[in-house]
Amino acid sequence: MQRKRRIWPIVLSIVVGVLVLASVAGYWYLRPLLRTGTGYAAHNLCAVTEVADRSDAQDDLPPTRSCRT
Repeated sequence: MQRKRRIWPIVLSIVVGVLVLASVAGYWYLRPLLRTGTGYAAHNLCAVTEVADRSDAQDDLPPTRSCRT
């Protein structure tokens, strides 16, 4: 009975370690995509506000249709 009580902290620490390692690996895998996405958004914002001198880009978009008919 005493042996079972010692195993759970070890198993729990291994599971937490694996989850932390998986989270860090996922971040490093997705990091280039995150940087690309933020750069794309910054480029579009600059193009709309500075180059084209528009205050609201929604005016240029076509009207969206609702899913309701």
